[in-house]
Amino acid sequence: MDAGIISALAVLEVDPDNADALAQLAALTDGGGNGAAAQGQGKTAAAPDTSVRRALAEARRIHRERGDFELTCRLIDLELGWETDSGRRADLYFEKGRILADELLREPEAVRCFERVLELRPGDEAAEDTLGHISLVRDNWQKIVKKYL
Repeated sequence: MDAGIISALAVLEVDPDNADALAQLAALTDGGGNGAAAQGQGKTAAAPDTSVRRALAEARRIHRERGDFELTCRLIDLELGWETDSGRRADLYFEKGRILADELLREPEAVRCFERVLELRPGDEAAEDTLGHISLVRDNWQKIVKKYL
């Protein structure tokens, strides 16, 4: 795995708002973590590097646990930029949708993520249940507020 990716993730772990590290990470992950090989040469990116996937997954876990939800979504977006496996893409969209819905309270964006999961994996029970719950709350918010007041 590219040492630059490790370095950028380490900087973000210490300083989650470091724009330079995030930009460096975006450049290095271009092409599935094989950015140095494919970048600037007009080549199609190779399959994503498993070690890059693991490193990004661990970074997302750490930042999510610390409450760095915006950064976690950004890391998911980086991986979505090169991930080709539709099942893996669906998992990433679901993870991002949960963060947007539960932590960042950005319901319209979360709904788009869950709808994307259903495009990639039709009939996904978890995405359907989550969309159903969001719709139920949206349609009955006045009753819910009245109940708890």
